[in-house]
Amino acid sequence: MLRGTIDNMQQYYYEGILSDHLIIDGDRFHYLKNVVKIRSGEEILLFNNDDKAIFKIEIINKKDISVLKVKDIEINKSSLKIDLAIGLLKKDNIELVIQKATELGISNINLLSMENNVVKFDSKNIDKKLKRYNDIAISASEQSKRDNISLVNYFSNLKDLNYEDYDQVFILHEKAKLEDSLYKNLLKLSSDKRVLLIIGPEGGISLKEIEYLKSKGKIISLGKNILRAETAAIMAVGLTINILIEEDL
Repeated sequence: MLRGTIDNMQQYYYEGILSDHLIIDGDRFHYLKNVVKIRSGEEILLFNNDDKAIFKIEIINKKDISVLKVKDIEINKSSLKIDLAIGLLKKDNIELVIQKATELGISNINLLSMENNVVKFDSKNIDKKLKRYNDIAISASEQSKRDNISLVNYFSNLKDLNYEDYDQVFILHEKAKLEDSLYKNLLKLSSDKRVLLIIGPEGGISLKEIEYLKSKGKIISLGKNILRAETAAIMAVGLTINILIEEDL
């Protein structure tokens, strides 16, 4: 049986091809069995960045769950391609940004090592941190019922970002001219443009970094108020997606 209609069914991310028969194990198995308390015969919605489908719970074993595909679901593949690049923030702040930016519909979140970072990554723990951050993005994608997930990446140098992948690069900075706002610049773009938003860490973007970024994109303003990095990130992502979605309709 279905846990409600498709519209109100909770969906779960599955990393891999949604073939006719799947085995769910690991953390996802634990969550479905012990938290959701799924039962044999029930139907759930699984998705990844390519497909979405309804599956029926066939067998719940001690270490995995066997499921069978019932029906493929058509997904809405948006033309929006918006990425966020942001300096490292304190733990709670960066996790908030990842969660909210994912819920809003960001494509990728690129964490940057910058000169004025208050937080520094230990090279030994990067994989562990990225695993946690991507788990947060997956959970936020599930909760907001997106048809795909955001991917969280880490770059140890600004120069490692591939700026040529984007049609427009916007660097949000408090000293930019107020009249040259993100809002006004977004109104000039169509929804098929790939956009990168760059925001500094709690300590701000250094003068050296600003000079480098000027050659890669446009320095623009979010308004007269000085915002915390996490507030600026969430506001910029929401504004960008909202305006470009209107262009996509």
